[in-house]
Amino acid sequence: MADNIETIRPGINYQDKLLTEIDILDDVKQLSTQMEQEEKGFVFPKDHYSKIKSLKGLQVKLLKEMQELAEIQQSRHQDETAYRQKLQELEDTTSALRNVL
Repeated sequence: MADNIETIRPGINYQDKLLTEIDILDDVKQLSTQMEQEEKGFVFPKDHYSKIKSLKGLQVKLLKEMQELAEIQQSRHQDETAYRQKLQELEDTTSALRNVL
């Protein structure tokens, strides 16, 4: 008699994938620390972290400037629309005055 035993595969979810990535990052950090302690050099250049920090700051500044530009464009569009409406009202009033005379 053959036993019908189902094969069970472990499920892999998003949390498992994140933990794997964290483990990899921990390994890189440990390797970097070990190399630094052994004075073999760094995995990254010494100014790497300052450049990353500078890059992050510039990216934040860029996003803020882009947001400000979008707000200015929106405001400009609204101002232009309001100007056109007022201009139309002026023309309507002028036309009404002409009809009265």
